[in-house]
Amino acid sequence: MIEPHRFTSIMTCLTHIARQIVQQTSAYSQGQIYVLPLLMSVLPGIDLNDLEKTSVTLEFLDTILMLITCVDCSSAVNIRNDLTEKIREKVIDFVSGVCLSSRARDIASGLVQALVKGNPVETLKYLMPRTCESIENILNHSESTILLTDYKGDIELTWYLILFAELVHARGDALMIYKPMIMSVFRQCIHFINKNSYETIAHAVEHLLESLTHVYPIDYRLTVENIDEPFVDFLPIRAWGQYVDFDKLQVQFHIPNDDEIDFACEFVNTFMYPELTLLNEKGLKISNDERLRSLTIIQSIAVGCFRMIPRIESEQIQNLIPSVVPYESKYQIQFPIYSQELIIVDRIVELFNTQDEVDHDQIKGCLYILLGDDSFFLPTKYSWTMKEKLWPSIARMAHANKISTQNLIDDIHEKICEETWGQQKITISFLCLLLQKFVPISSSCLETFVEFLVHDNIELRRYATIGITAFCRLQKPSRLYVEKSLEEILHNMDKPLPAMMNDEYCPGDRDDNLWVTIDDYKPPKTQIEWEQTCFLDKSFHGYYTWPKMIKYAVNKQERYTLNNIPDNVTILYDRFIDKNFVERVIQFMILDEDEDGSEINFDKTQFVMFKVNEITAI
Repeated sequence: MIEPHRFTSIMTCLTHIARQIVQQTSAYSQGQIYVLPLLMSVLPGIDLNDLEKTSVTLEFLDTILMLITCVDCSSAVNIRNDLTEKIREKVIDFVSGVCLSSRARDIASGLVQALVKGNPVETLKYLMPRTCESIENILNHSESTILLTDYKGDIELTWYLILFAELVHARGDALMIYKPMIMSVFRQCIHFINKNSYETIAHAVEHLLESLTHVYPIDYRLTVENIDEPFVDFLPIRAWGQYVDFDKLQVQFHIPNDDEIDFACEFVNTFMYPELTLLNEKGLKISNDERLRSLTIIQSIAVGCFRMIPRIESEQIQNLIPSVVPYESKYQIQFPIYSQELIIVDRIVELFNTQDEVDHDQIKGCLYILLGDDSFFLPTKYSWTMKEKLWPSIARMAHANKISTQNLIDDIHEKICEETWGQQKITISFLCLLLQKFVPISSSCLETFVEFLVHDNIELRRYATIGITAFCRLQKPSRLYVEKSLEEILHNMDKPLPAMMNDEYCPGDRDDNLWVTIDDYKPPKTQIEWEQTCFLDKSFHGYYTWPKMIKYAVNKQERYTLNNIPDNVTILYDRFIDKNFVERVIQFMILDEDEDGSEINFDKTQFVMFKVNEITAI
């Protein structure tokens, strides 16, 4: 094994035993003395040229630092105190360098996230000015018009924007002193046309507004002790690796103050309304990339400060009209919205159903709204009433006279099929779980299972087989139980009475309990003998002693007749006496085996379905 492989293997092992290292226990009390040397020795593992080594090093540091409390204990014990400065220099040099690989960016941005959460003040102090300065230098050495129109973007600039986006996710009050720097970066970069650049700026916008306007925990330490106490009263290393009672944690939260709210309002007024004006005045004249950039920025602003918007049913947003003019409010952002009567679905349906000449771009825009993205798909949301209006209008739309429009309709149709199929699969799997004795089963539910036995989809057929089998078991007539004394049972079988009874114990094989074993079993020859034979379902009866009375099931089962058959059983009976239906079910079962491409194996579920149907048949 070469040296780099040895290092990664050792680091992986250390990560898995981190808790045992930091804990001070009677079984191993020396582990804590190795924590600081380990932290020092693994720092060279943060190597930009070796991503695997960097990854395992950061994972080890993350695990260790989650288990210990980082407090300068140099005044309590006579050890070196230069660890903090060395780690700081190493981290700053690492994240301030240019990361060209996407994997390296993810690792470094994750490291910055942890630093911002753990100590936002110190992290911003060392990284924010340096990052903003690097962005300024790149912009000053490049022509602004090139960056605004360059679709390829600048790799170095993109990295610093990623770093900037993580830094503005720090605590809101810690960001206030860097407000001029932050606003300057946004003013210069928010109009970049490169997709990676403006998406990163959008993340930064969302992070900044969340930090300024949201309520969130600011203390991530899982300790109940006060680490600021004198070391005479409490030494933090005693709490390393210890388990914590979450009910005793006193979580501290960030609550936005007036300055942070003002900053958020200023940011929205500065950047959102110009974008809305651009779309209103030049929406059809600008390029698709510029339009997408503008919409992305607007969306990120809306998501970032969504917590500050009043609820739709509140009095503050009643009777509003379409507008891009901001409302005057010092501590509350009011976004213009359409009144509740103007529902987007109605507007789309109206446009699709019109017979007049319409703008092709409007049709495509509506189709793109319907297509949505991975997180939202309008045609399958809300209510059946909405689907009743929307789906037919899509199907009979007379404006799909271009290939691009027809492709969008095909994509919407395919997505509807995928989502509805997923809903069917989830629903029928839930129905299978609900097939229990104490849950009423409706006729429509049973009819659905029966119809799915011959459905085109193999998964729905398998769920239907499981459901029908479970239903047949539930609908079987109840077994009849009788309670007899041992003397009566043995008398019917011409067996002698046992020598010991009731409270007497004699474990093991005896003459009086041989009749319950397979060795002494004699099959009945007539129906009457079969019904009178006692089959015990309690294997312990007779091994130690015999009870006074024995309860067992009679070997006789009722069958449904035309006079007492339940309605649900009638549904099954009518379908399974239909020869054509049964043949289709069997054909699908054979096809299912052929699709697997393997040998035809015995299917217990299918067998039980037919077997139970036969038992409950009339």
